Amino acid sequence: MKYIKTFENLNGEPKIGDYVICKEDFSIFVDVDDDDVDFLYFLNNNIGQCVNIIKTQLNYNNFIIKYDNIPPKLKKYFTFDDKTGKKTIYKMTNCRRMSENEIFVFSPDKEYLETIIATNKYNL
Repeated sequence: MKYIKTFENLNGEPKIGDYVICKEDFSIFVDVDDDDVDFLYFLNNNIGQCVNIIKTQLNYNNFIIKYDNIPPKLKKYFTFDDKTGKKTIYKMTNCRRMSENEIFVFSPDKEYLETIIATNKYNL
């Protein structure tokens, strides 16, 4: 049986290779449909991995998060095109760009995040 340990406070920001749980705000969607709700549920209840960090001109970090086992109807939310002007530098599938404030929690240990998801599922 798994035990529930107290959650650690991780300072700083995610590094490449860290596992993350993201939360995106409903306010970005003008008209919320069933796919949007399914997407937000998927994002809040699945673990992604940081595969790249992009610094913007204002020293603001964007994290490229890769997810596994994405349902086919949600694939449209998980394609990242890095464009400068009209030219695509690279394209990544199963990835999404997230800002630092959209990352709920991160850790180099995936089991730690699985525990957080389990406790949220059962309201512990």
